[in-house]
Amino acid sequence: MIRFFLIIFLSLMLISCAHVRVYQPEVQQGNIITQSQMNKLKKGMTQTQVENLLGDPVLQNIFEPDQKFYIYTLSPTYGKKVTQKVVLFFKNNRLAKVERF
Repeated sequence: MIRFFLIIFLSLMLISCAHVRVYQPEVQQGNIITQSQMNKLKKGMTQTQVENLLGDPVLQNIFEPDQKFYIYTLSPTYGKKVTQKVVLFFKNNRLAKVERF
């Protein structure tokens, strides 16, 4: 009889462990670009002025040195992954175009 209850007890313990989630911390990577920072971007700004405003870009295209990529990702503990992308295009060291995804 004790053996029967021990088997039932161990079975319930194993079943309950299957429903426990492992903790995953929230992960933020990249540059957080706010709307107020985007509003301060003006065509004709130099690359230095843009980097002072937004920080260093996450990616720089080695084949197109006049493109700067600012990418931000947030992987919350629970929920969907959030990604924001801003691509800046420069011409003659001046900001020419801004694309936001």
